[in-house]
Amino acid sequence: MLTEKYKPKSLKEFIGNGTVVNDILAWAKNWKNEPKKMLLIHGKPGTGKTTLVELIAKELNYHLVATNASDMRSAKALHEGFGHSLEQQSLFFRGKLVVFDEVDGLSGGDRGGAGEIAKIAKTSKFPVVLLANDIYVKKLDPLKKASKIIAFHSIYAASIEKRLKEICEKEGVVCDEKVVKSIASTAGGDLKAAINDLETVITGRKTAVYEDSKMLSPRDAEMSVQDSLRVVFKTLSAANACEAMRDSDKPVDELIQWIRENIPLEYERADDVARAYAAVSRANLFMGRIVRQQYWDYMGYASQIAGAGVALAKKEKYSKFVLYKFPTRIAMMGRSRIERAIRDKFALKLAGHLHCGKRAAREYLPLLNVIEEARPQEYGQFLVEIGAGEADNDETENSDN
Repeated sequence: MLTEKYKPKSLKEFIGNGTVVNDILAWAKNWKNEPKKMLLIHGKPGTGKTTLVELIAKELNYHLVATNASDMRSAKALHEGFGHSLEQQSLFFRGKLVVFDEVDGLSGGDRGGAGEIAKIAKTSKFPVVLLANDIYVKKLDPLKKASKIIAFHSIYAASIEKRLKEICEKEGVVCDEKVVKSIASTAGGDLKAAINDLETVITGRKTAVYEDSKMLSPRDAEMSVQDSLRVVFKTLSAANACEAMRDSDKPVDELIQWIRENIPLEYERADDVARAYAAVSRANLFMGRIVRQQYWDYMGYASQIAGAGVALAKKEKYSKFVLYKFPTRIAMMGRSRIERAIRDKFALKLAGHLHCGKRAAREYLPLLNVIEEARPQEYGQFLVEIGAGEADNDETENSDN
């Protein structure tokens, strides 16, 4: 496969995230002096996270100790698989670079997996690197607190295009510039996906024209919410901000909540913050009118008001990196939905026991709370009789997935 054939052999050949690469290399060299002994690298698939840590291990002459964290199904398995190896020097006294890939893939059944990784890193004699696609997975919280966090960004289309041209030249294929431009622009910053697409087009050919690239399936070009917010908060162009809002993988109303939550994290000057909140307020007012009047075709205007308004609220962009937070309001709404679902299931079970409707059964719920406090044993027996405990357990499990 071309992805393996043209995999970078050294850091000099690595494409994209130049500043980030230097930061990660510096951390790996000086990790003992770092306040946090674990590094968490997150970003979209295909941006080169795994390849980079392999190249850094090679650069520093470290022995690479890597595993897919989602394959370790319990804290015990993690400790047995890694605990002792991180306390021992490698052969010929080489250092080690320990990598847990796909830590966001730890399943709900992983008993204490994230906590065990944090514990292992705390006592490790070697640097520990974690790789994740989605940093907002709840189970990563203990790891985020113990780690230095670095974001990997999507690779620029121009950089992907340049690499594709180099591959075509080395493969002896004369490729129409429209082909590489098309593949690079639709790859969504995923270099690996772009090379795979190129291989599909040029295999068995000495020349490739634009018509040949039409055999490719359309690729999802949506931006992650982190990428969308980064454009809105960093750009000084209204057009770029509106485009980021339009291409986001979140609906407009939810994306506006993300922006609202993160304004004070990104903007520092009081007048910038005030102008940004004013733009969000206008967008919310417009959204309210759209919902009341059912004028859904005007949703794009609310998006533009929020995106362009917040982008232009600042006089100059802030160069700092910000890990944007999940909106508190959406999280609270999610919890409320779960609680309502549990109450509804409980009322349904109770209705069957009392031979009445679910609405009537809800009226007894406050009384059951009193019984629970006064006579907990009888309350527990009653739950078993009506099978209400099963409903709670089912709903709780579903809420974790």
